[in-house]
Amino acid sequence: MYKYSKRSLDKLSECAEPLKILANEVIKRSEIDFGIICGHRSDEEQLIKFNSGLSKARPGKSGHNKKPSKALDIGVYVKGVYQNWDTKEEIVLYKKVNDLFYSVAKEFNINLKKPLSWDLGHIELA
Repeated sequence: MYKYSKRSLDKLSECAEPLKILANEVIKRSEIDFGIICGHRSDEEQLIKFNSGLSKARPGKSGHNKKPSKALDIGVYVKGVYQNWDTKEEIVLYKKVNDLFYSVAKEFNINLKKPLSWDLGHIELA
């Protein structure tokens, strides 16, 4: 069974309660190691993500920009090494964790926005 690092727990603490409940249940069930790499994001950080093409949301329009955050991003790890989406195998790992988030959310009656086909590491409350 995997557990969150202190950094992941700090990022998760920035999130809305339903996301905390969901993420804590998912890590208990996951067969894949992952961490929370983003919870709240300032408007300045959002602008950097938007301008670099890493987000399609303008500042103030992302679930990450709310307090508490209505969105979180995950990062998948294999043997402690972060996976960048560079290979088909890495994408499969993200999809499996993403699917688990949506499955557990349904079980817990937590409404999530539809998954982003271009960002399987993003989980956001509806």
